[in-house]
Amino acid sequence: MPSETISFDPNIYNNFIIEDFNNVQEGEIIVSQNNVSNNNNNNNNNNSNNGNATLTVRLATIKTSDSFTKSEFRDSNFNLQILRKSFPNSNTLSWLGYLTIPPKCISARLELSLPNTQNTPNTNSILKIDSKTFNIKLNQDLNSPIQLITSKGDIIFNNTLFTNQLSITTNNGNIDGNLNTRNGLNIITDTGSVKLNLTLNDNNLLNDINRQSNNNIKIKAPKGEIINLGINIQEGIKSPNIDINSDSSNVSIKFNGTFNGQYDINSSNGNVKIEKGLDILNQKSDNIGNFSDLTLIGKINIKSNRGNIDVKF
Repeated sequence: MPSETISFDPNIYNNFIIEDFNNVQEGEIIVSQNNVSNNNNNNNNNNSNNGNATLTVRLATIKTSDSFTKSEFRDSNFNLQILRKSFPNSNTLSWLGYLTIPPKCISARLELSLPNTQNTPNTNSILKIDSKTFNIKLNQDLNSPIQLITSKGDIIFNNTLFTNQLSITTNNGNIDGNLNTRNGLNIITDTGSVKLNLTLNDNNLLNDINRQSNNNIKIKAPKGEIINLGINIQEGIKSPNIDINSDSSNVSIKFNGTFNGQYDINSSNGNVKIEKGLDILNQKSDNIGNFSDLTLIGKINIKSNRGNIDVKF
């Protein structure tokens, strides 16, 4: 599978958009970062030092050289287009002049390697990755603030540690995997499902006399099939504030005995079940209560219209 590599400064071009014009059957982008744990070659070392990101593009096609890419840099946008030579833009009616429609690209694999921002003064620039229909996979630790956007592409975490801001927006793409976060999580999805195992850990709390955590979780998923969270809060870490809103999505959360704080859980037309250990604390539509170590207190607010809610503390 032939490849090409594109280098760019993510602090200048911090809005990365992938457009395939329905030319790709299966597409994915794998996001990684040059840091201590995965910095294994000279190219990565150079990229880490000069602050540039590198994008490697691999296209698999039936017809050799039929598919190609076009890069556009304008204002803060880096727009990557995946086109076909004989069928450059499937949003047009130009294909009517052909007896047969040229084959799509079978698959596209993009590998985005970000520079290490841990020791960089300018770390306030949030990189937006809008992959449209491409799946986004994150297999390594990241310390850059990132916003992930898809229309129907899924977002998959594979034991990924995030030490900075993480925001996710999808239309009907699903969010899955194992995620270790230290600085909060914000998810908005319309019809996608959320299935995450979360580990919450914030080393900054060890030297914080107020023991305040930025590790808050906000999820808005009106019509997805389910919001399924397994949450493990590390010992000595302040429990987060968790805010979940849904219309018809069912909500299931397991804390494995690690949460301390208050809860306010309501489903207007769905069932609510709250458990702690072997005990069922409440089983009705509206539940307010608390149990806490006051030095590590958090709050859970879950609101649903028609979805069922099951919380196991």
